[in-house]
Amino acid sequence: MTWRAHIWPSDYDRTLRLGIAKHNADGSLDVVQAAIIKRHDPSRMVEADEVFLSLPREEVRSVLRALADAAWEMGIFPSQMDDYRRTNDAQQAQIEYLKSLVDRLLKCSAPMVSLPATPKDDA
Repeated sequence: MTWRAHIWPSDYDRTLRLGIAKHNADGSLDVVQAAIIKRHDPSRMVEADEVFLSLPREEVRSVLRALADAAWEMGIFPSQMDDYRRTNDAQQAQIEYLKSLVDRLLKCSAPMVSLPATPKDDA
């Protein structure tokens, strides 16, 4: 059993369609039917039977992973990636700076230093 999220453009307008289905071992599909968005008063508790999807814990993880994979394929990344990218860019800039320092040090004409000869063992 594998959950997959499928995203494709609508035929008649600029919207995207989202399909979520469980691909079963026997080839059948369990398709999540169209979700209905219903507004609730903030003072009212949402009932358990009004939730979008009620599945065992492992299947919920699989559904979320499928949604994340579909989003990733569209170029939508987790917001924490922005922090990672900034950190990575800063580290790359620091590495480039250090490389330029090493290049400058290697190109400078420093006087050659001769090391004293090491005494040979008398054996």
